[in-house]
Amino acid sequence: MGVALARDLCDRVVIERARATWLKDQWEAPSLREQCRSWGGFDRAESFTSWSGLKAEASRLRAVAHGLGLKGPAAEAYKAARVAQLQSPERKPDLLVLARDTQGDVDARAEMVRGGLRADPGVPMLHAIAHQESEAWAVAGFEARDGRERSKLTLERSRLGFDPSLAPHALSPNNPSDPRDAKRVCKNLGLGDHHDPRTIACWTETPLPVLGRNGEAAGLAAYLDEVEAVVLPLLGDVPAR
Repeated sequence: MGVALARDLCDRVVIERARATWLKDQWEAPSLREQCRSWGGFDRAESFTSWSGLKAEASRLRAVAHGLGLKGPAAEAYKAARVAQLQSPERKPDLLVLARDTQGDVDARAEMVRGGLRADPGVPMLHAIAHQESEAWAVAGFEARDGRERSKLTLERSRLGFDPSLAPHALSPNNPSDPRDAKRVCKNLGLGDHHDPRTIACWTETPLPVLGRNGEAAGLAAYLDEVEAVVLPLLGDVPAR
């Protein structure tokens, strides 16, 4: 889900926050947008490179983080940045996007930024770091459409003691027995995976200001702002003043 969130939200920021009309027009038309940008892994045959796949690619290129004092998320980001740096010219990406769940680690995003900067890859970077799980970003965009969905949200508020759409960062990772488990809450709200149209609508249709506000503590606002600061200039948009 994390990669789909990162891609779709990036596209929305370009469409909704770009100042250049020509850029908005290109991105709003799916056929034109697909000609202007593509998302993929270091292996062009893959839609993305998994973190386990990154280890193999880093080993192949001898991009190691040993002896640098980097651990966990910082080491992962360093390896990803070094792998991007070591790609041949025809395979080097224009943008490196790191999509990861924090799994409860509140310092994960800052550590990944630190690790990437340490590598100095010469490639712009984005950090789609969801706290605590990617599902939190989907829940941040959940707006009940009818009485049935309002009832589901009311029931979840009662079970949890808070509104999950307003505090998605409070949902827990990978603990199905916990009522706060992010995947469990998604299911209870009627949401599914990144192929489910109702779930996709949570991040493609809910207004960006609402997503940013609801998901601020979950890392969502930081990602939206980073896309605006990094991607828009990369595409030739007028920098914000």
